[in-house]
Amino acid sequence: MSWLIKSNSPYIKEDQYQLIRTHKYQGQELSYSYNYFYSPICTKLPNLVSLIGFLFNLGPHIMIPLFFTNDLEGDLPSWFCYFLGISFFIYMVCDNTDGKQARRTGSSSALGMLIDHGMDSITAFVCILIIQTLVQVGNNYSAIISLTASTLPFYFATIEQYYTGELILQVVNGIDDGSFLYIFICFAGGYYGPKELFLSQINIFGYEITYSYLLILTLSGSSYFQVIPKNTPHFKKTFRWPTFILHNLWMIIHIIVFFAAAYFSPENISETHTKRVQYAFGFQFILICLRIQYSIVTKEVFNPYRRTTILTWGLLIANTICAIVTGKSIMNEALMYLGLATISFLALIHLVICVIIELKAILGVNLLTLTQKQLDAQKTSTKRD
Repeated sequence: MSWLIKSNSPYIKEDQYQLIRTHKYQGQELSYSYNYFYSPICTKLPNLVSLIGFLFNLGPHIMIPLFFTNDLEGDLPSWFCYFLGISFFIYMVCDNTDGKQARRTGSSSALGMLIDHGMDSITAFVCILIIQTLVQVGNNYSAIISLTASTLPFYFATIEQYYTGELILQVVNGIDDGSFLYIFICFAGGYYGPKELFLSQINIFGYEITYSYLLILTLSGSSYFQVIPKNTPHFKKTFRWPTFILHNLWMIIHIIVFFAAAYFSPENISETHTKRVQYAFGFQFILICLRIQYSIVTKEVFNPYRRTTILTWGLLIANTICAIVTGKSIMNEALMYLGLATISFLALIHLVICVIIELKAILGVNLLTLTQKQLDAQKTSTKRD
């Protein structure tokens, strides 16, 4: 069992140092929302950074259980609903500002990309939990299913970047254009009241359904059509059928394992401890997305089937089989999901700390501030402008 606790550090091998130093992030934004709205704002506010925006987004997620409700429902105050929309807008502006400033001054680096996309992966998970509470999803099985609304397209977009070498967001995409829907939902909840608006029913083909479930079904369903594969030279160089299939299967297996475990749960875990299931799912998702970005930078073959994943899936599959056969779980499910979430979280923290320390040393850069060399480059760039 020593393989379970064996440390992988240092994560980055010496033969990968030069690849990291020469890595240049490539991407293109074709979205109208970005080019005609977010980009002009970010150009005029060059001193904001992604971390500030990220805290504006993470803060409300922490405030909800602390001050309002620990369930995925509850009548949030109108002012807080407006605050959710404003906070997400600030996050979007800060996130785009940081990238524009780095490219303009020539201070972009592998560390910056990993930090930026790492916070984006957390945001993809956190935002769906905020929306679930706002639209009154409640503690039930639909709260588990709707996790795919943001995590599924984010995972496949990151995998696409691994194979194509660049992240290109299309003219209409769920990140930039979806932000307006997110903000609209927050403001609508603030104006009408979350319960009054989202628990109201609508008749569709003779079936009474709440606006809450209609919205969640729409978001979850649309997530399956947001990723467009691209056949580029980098893709042809990276593509191998076996690994390509295994990479794409990871998220599908992850979803099926968690959905099945929650559905067949003898203790009805999706209602009794909804958030423990969500965090166990989410921390694994964030961890794997960061590993994809790490593989992009180091040109290492991405392996998503790590120890924490195998342990999580193995335990959940065993529990599901036991539940189907005997009608009982192999152990207390609340403690099991708490343990799985904790293991994934600790693995995530270990990866983040180790990689940041190693990249700072390799690249000779700071985590949040610019070095003197980068400051001099910024002054030169400003003079040219």
